[in-house]
Amino acid sequence: MIRADDVMPLLLVAVPSFEPLWYDMQADHVHAGPNPVRGHHLDAATFVGHLVDQHRHNHTEVVQRAFDVIERMAIEGKGYVQNLANVGYLERVRNCALADDVLRDDDFVGYLGPVSLLA
Repeated sequence: MIRADDVMPLLLVAVPSFEPLWYDMQADHVHAGPNPVRGHHLDAATFVGHLVDQHRHNHTEVVQRAFDVIERMAIEGKGYVQNLANVGYLERVRNCALADDVLRDDDFVGYLGPVSLLA
């Protein structure tokens, strides 16, 4: 089973070029207090921006590895992680593509696995 705190480590293995960006922003996404909470949807927003940039630069293998992790999240995750896969990542990719002058929302369909296609 994939837990929410497993997501970013899996994505960093899939997309190592995101690692420096993530470590730079990591402190901003942890709320101080006795029970720090990760901003998983904030991570997703920043990661998707990087992923779209990787697609623009034709780094298709990197993008595919990321989508493979997102597919695993949809299959192996429960509740929150499935929502994070669908809304945090897949919907955000689609919205980025729709807002872009060059990209189309279907530019990313070829990367989707069978479960992600249903989202």
